[in-house]
Amino acid sequence: MDKLLVIRRRNLGRSSAKAFSQLLEQEGIQSVVWRNDRSFQRALRRLGSGDYAVLRWGCTASTPLHTTTGYSASGLSLNKSTGIHTVNNKVGFLQTLTRLENQTGLLPLVVLGPTSTTESFTQVQSLQDDPSQQWVVRPATHSQGRNLRVLTTGQMISVGQSMTFNGYARPLVNKSAEYRVFVVNGKAVNVVKKTPSNSSAVAWNVAQGGRFDNVRWGDWPINVVDLACRIAPHTGLNITGIDIMVDHDDNAWFIEANSAPTLPYNSDGSFTYRQKCVAKALAYTLQENSEMFPYQQGETWRDYVHPAIQ
Repeated sequence: MDKLLVIRRRNLGRSSAKAFSQLLEQEGIQSVVWRNDRSFQRALRRLGSGDYAVLRWGCTASTPLHTTTGYSASGLSLNKSTGIHTVNNKVGFLQTLTRLENQTGLLPLVVLGPTSTTESFTQVQSLQDDPSQQWVVRPATHSQGRNLRVLTTGQMISVGQSMTFNGYARPLVNKSAEYRVFVVNGKAVNVVKKTPSNSSAVAWNVAQGGRFDNVRWGDWPINVVDLACRIAPHTGLNITGIDIMVDHDDNAWFIEANSAPTLPYNSDGSFTYRQKCVAKALAYTLQENSEMFPYQQGETWRDYVHPAIQ
């Protein structure tokens, strides 16, 4: 497949999609980035007639089909809307993960809501008898490190009956590090370490002033990469950025999966190594018609890295 239509939504992923689209052109793949609120006819004219693949970048828009005019989206469909809905439903996805056989790296989950407060807060008491235990409480939908509260068990129980939003709570982890693992079709392509602007903050988010620092292959934290590759197939996403934190005992804990992970340029406008890695793996997927790699536990970074990068 040598043609790709990237669909994004307004105010999301413009520079990221533009970057890997430009890099795909260098791999001989024609790529057009298009907003879902604009007419797809113009985008398809740019692609020309014939089959093309579709990649949704955090956007659940329907695939444009124009077979009667010579255009056909009969190629690969990457980051399907079902996968995006899956990870955007933070509570539902965490509930799905709690049903996995291997629970390593998954924190206890308490679902909160106006219709289940009594049951939920009884669950809090059963999970932790210590009233000073702290919990991170978030609404069902959130982004960019916003909309969170830290409450003790005692506070949660005392205010439980007055809570009017749907959300969830997980134990607060005293983390020593946080990573994002970029995964393409189940294999890691790049690992970055988050350096927050305020290390005492609960959310270490780049949107809140932090930065990503690239981690060299030989320095990949294997427990972090393993957890990301184990969870990735359950997202239903071909390309995702999975956030994982590490506590002071070196235990890795899943935070969330992203359907449009940030891929910014360097400050001078040049391509970053991260952008190049994602583009190479995406080109491999298109050219080889590659499907999701099954999860296999490994011992070194070579066992987890995507073949296009290795």
